[in-house]
Amino acid sequence: MHFHPTLSRSRRVRGAVRDPFRPQCLGGPSQVRTERPPGGPRRRIIAIVQARMGSTRLPGKVLLPLLGEPILSHIVQRLQRSAFLDAIVVATSRAPADEPIAALALDHGVPCVRGSEEDVLDRYVEAARCADAQHVVRITGDCPFVDPDVVDRLIEEHLRSLADYTSNTLSRSFPHGADVEVFTRQALETAAAEANRPWEREHVTPFLWTRPERFHLHNVVATPPLDHPEYRITVDTEEDYMLARAVYETLGSNRFSLVDVIMLFDRYPWLPYINRHVTQKVVITERDPDRALAQECLEAARWAERQDLHRVAALLRAEAERRMDKTR
Repeated sequence: MHFHPTLSRSRRVRGAVRDPFRPQCLGGPSQVRTERPPGGPRRRIIAIVQARMGSTRLPGKVLLPLLGEPILSHIVQRLQRSAFLDAIVVATSRAPADEPIAALALDHGVPCVRGSEEDVLDRYVEAARCADAQHVVRITGDCPFVDPDVVDRLIEEHLRSLADYTSNTLSRSFPHGADVEVFTRQALETAAAEANRPWEREHVTPFLWTRPERFHLHNVVATPPLDHPEYRITVDTEEDYMLARAVYETLGSNRFSLVDVIMLFDRYPWLPYINRHVTQKVVITERDPDRALAQECLEAARWAERQDLHRVAALLRAEAERRMDKTR
């Protein structure tokens, strides 16, 4: 595991003070907010952004430009507007192809942890250790619409609920691409020590959210106007990228909120049709295959409805319900 120090020209933000990482991690200064989320004394909350150049559907997507800047740059800049994050760390692999990601992180004054290409969970635990995190916010590198207000709401609810794992995806109500997960360092360490299935190592958090009997899980539900799970604003395909470009170029900067995006879709209803046919990848686990297959059936049913295949959609929804009944 390699840890790249930040550049000395760390960006200054409102209320920021210097806060060096532990020396053994070779960390540089990072931003610290003076605002305190509810729930007692100050807690060190770190956002870890996982990013790599390899992608089965859209290789190199994290560096694709929006308004002349890479997607990863927009993600970092948007996260820097969070009131409750103490620092941001980029986690990528040791693969030579990921050198540009490490360079970009350093150019933004953001630490970069490099580790296994497949074992993303190991990358996360090493990044959390290097940043001395008490709580971790997981962000993926294909979400240029990550909203700092949504991140802060998840952090607040996580601390208030005393949960081990908090997410807005356990029961989806936000658009795809507004995903945020928050979990304790202790839960992350437990997952890293005990998870032994490939998908648990690759996708970081399945070890936590597939064990509700062991971990305290908390789901955050979107309130209007954010309650649009049918919208897709992640970037995983060419169509996703086309939509992202259209939104960024229409709004003119990255200083917009998720509400602004929803309002834009209301104003121009054709926009979300650009990538409406794209289906979201589902993590299928041996522990809960019925729930995963039910999610796939629901995604397929939504597609069938959009094609006016209502009978097919009804059959798919019935199969999804049957599968979900088996998990209850």
